[in-house]
Amino acid sequence: MKSDRPLRIKVGFDPTTPDLHLGHAVLLKKMRQFQDAGHPIVLIIGDTTAAIGDPTGRNAARPPLDEETIEANGATYMDQALKILDRGRMVFRNNSEWLKRKPLDEVIELASNFTVQQLLQRDDFKKRIDANQPVHLHELLYPLPRLTIRSGKMPTWSLAAPISFSICWLAGTTCGCEERSPRW
Repeated sequence: MKSDRPLRIKVGFDPTTPDLHLGHAVLLKKMRQFQDAGHPIVLIIGDTTAAIGDPTGRNAARPPLDEETIEANGATYMDQALKILDRGRMVFRNNSEWLKRKPLDEVIELASNFTVQQLLQRDDFKKRIDANQPVHLHELLYPLPRLTIRSGKMPTWSLAAPISFSICWLAGTTCGCEERSPRW
């Protein structure tokens, strides 16, 4: 932090279960350390991405969640996150704010930054294909909403963050499709 300016740091969670787990708590503790050092946190609840379901490490597609379940889980996540984070030093958003009504032409533009080969390189997809198990199209679309944040293709730059952490980062894995396309 040579510039002595605070960095905006983003972290996001898909509310696919009613409660955060230990991995979330470790990450939130790290976020609190950044807050204590004067850096604002952007906490994104992935209410739209939860509807898709993160395929990472799955040997089958996640069962779809209804909006009421996602909303209830998201509220619980926020309550639990605030047991660690300081509400006064963070921005909170649901990713549905910029994803819910995304025009098809924008989805196509984002999708043009990927190849099917890149997506199918994921170990979890390879295993499912090798086992003759289905990989559903909506699972291949999962990375697109996350890339709207990285590429700046969202309605407000206030969420753009030079640093973004994930549980995958803490575990030293890529969680698939983490690298930006060279076209960005």
